[in-house]
Amino acid sequence: EVRSHNAHLHLKGATYIRFDINNNTEALTIDTSQNATFGGSVGINGSAQTYAKTYIKANDDDYAVYIDKLGATDSNPNAIFISATGDATAITTTTNSGKLNFQSTFWNGSARATRYFSMQIIQPAATAYAARLDFTDDHGETPLTLATTTGGDSGSVGINKTNPQYQLDVVGQCRVSDNFMMTGGTATFSGPV
Repeated sequence: EVRSHNAHLHLKGATYIRFDINNNTEALTIDTSQNATFGGSVGINGSAQTYAKTYIKANDDDYAVYIDKLGATDSNPNAIFISATGDATAITTTTNSGKLNFQSTFWNGSARATRYFSMQIIQPAATAYAARLDFTDDHGETPLTLATTTGGDSGSVGINKTNPQYQLDVVGQCRVSDNFMMTGGTATFSGPV
């Protein structure tokens, strides 16, 4: 079905619809599950670029990409999944937690190794923090936390501590290789110095 008045094109295929160019070279195929496969690069609101398979150009006040993950109980927890092979980093998200996961695969000199790292912005209940950013390693531990206070411009950093009580709250040993400067206040030590 082709309508010339409003440039309407209606194609109906039993298994797929395919657009070919240049002597039967596949340019676009749409299957019965509404999946589209492009033979080349894709340009959205702009021309396709040779350095990227997908090029998206956003206008002012527009999202370049907006992903709304539906189905909070489905078996696939990733709203975003970016995979790479070789010595590269893959990026995923975790549903309902706002967690951004990084998986890096690299050659460590004798074998291929993989490390994981997650970032999560949370808003703890019944605390003085307006928001908290946790960095979690592949062992499930949180070696670094950044927290902002409610109603103020100050924040706290926790190292091996997810609820820092001071602007710098460290659980573990500290090493200073140069001068330790302190202006005002008092120093309190609970062990040998």
